[in-house]
Amino acid sequence: MTCRKCGFENSNNVKFCIECGSALEHSSSDFYDTDEKSGYPEQAGYPERAGYPEQAGYPEQSGYPERAGYPERETQGRRGGAPYGMVCNTYLPSGNDPKLLNMTREGWNWGAFVFTWIWLLWHNMVPFGIGLLLASFFFGPLSLIASFYLGAKGNELAWTYKPFRNLQHFEETEKAWNRWGLVLFLVSMGGGILFFILAMLSGLH
Repeated sequence: MTCRKCGFENSNNVKFCIECGSALEHSSSDFYDTDEKSGYPEQAGYPERAGYPEQAGYPEQSGYPERAGYPERETQGRRGGAPYGMVCNTYLPSGNDPKLLNMTREGWNWGAFVFTWIWLLWHNMVPFGIGLLLASFFFGPLSLIASFYLGAKGNELAWTYKPFRNLQHFEETEKAWNRWGLVLFLVSMGGGILFFILAMLSGLH
């Protein structure tokens, strides 16, 4: 089954594209046996007979909720909230599709980890970037804490606050940040190790 939105080839027993999460249009023959000799529905290959939805390609059961474009689900607590199983289409400040937020969360963001406040400014988080820059002068360890936080949550924050044309544009942009961030990190680590070795050697003399 070819997705009409992205052109990805999916198997015939899934209802949502595992690449972009769009609903697939199936004919009745994809899930039902139309042979008149099949007899009762239970014998005609109905989804209930096939273990549907657990085995029929529902994204919740197939292990691909993120790839299916489903946003986070909120559970109802004692103080209220969305009922169980309700999909919450939360508006994002960037205007990006909130259904793709789960797909963008995976991975470490080296650009956010290394460049911190510069990365925040470029991703439309100006108050946070300026605040982190000023706070770093008065409380140095804050920069280290912020680096690890941004490295872990950078992809999610980027999709939330920075407008992107599509998911591919997002991935290409963050890959560039990751590449330069990792290069700078490795150069810094290498320089620190070299300085330590030289200091040790000079101390021996």
